[in-house]
Amino acid sequence: MGSRSRNAVGIILFAVGILFLVTGAFFWMRHILGSSDSSYKEPYCVVELEDISELGRNYEGIEAEEGYSFYKLSFSVKNTGEGEAYRDIPSLYYESEDYDAVYDKYYWETEQGSQEEMGTPLFYGYEKACIPPGRTGKASDVLMVKDGVEQITAYYYPGYSDEELALEIIFG
Repeated sequence: MGSRSRNAVGIILFAVGILFLVTGAFFWMRHILGSSDSSYKEPYCVVELEDISELGRNYEGIEAEEGYSFYKLSFSVKNTGEGEAYRDIPSLYYESEDYDAVYDKYYWETEQGSQEEMGTPLFYGYEKACIPPGRTGKASDVLMVKDGVEQITAYYYPGYSDEELALEIIFG
């Protein structure tokens, strides 16, 4: 009788061990598979124009083409998402009705890089230039705009998987 009860206890303990093993494996797999969806939340940046300054025909030693002037556009960028927004979010590009009405900094070469181009951190505790969740950063762009242009459009993606947004910029 003693060996039968020992076998029964052994079988019960074995079944309980298997149950814990299966339950643990289930929760571990759920955590691993669910972590890609739930642990990382994207940034979502809202860009607002704050100021437009006319810089004239000369910027950092570069002369504007005939019929163009340099303008500095200042923006506030608020990250309303739950992930850090690194410098590729948002990345603005500019268009107008005329294809040659506006050129951004990639069109000409400057002698020295700006702090923004060097990737200097914007916020304490971050190694790369980014806007943490719930914070607002400042950004600026210098554009070469054709004389007489009254409006351009800045396009950007607020997050990695979001649709492109447009921001109308009116000069004058």
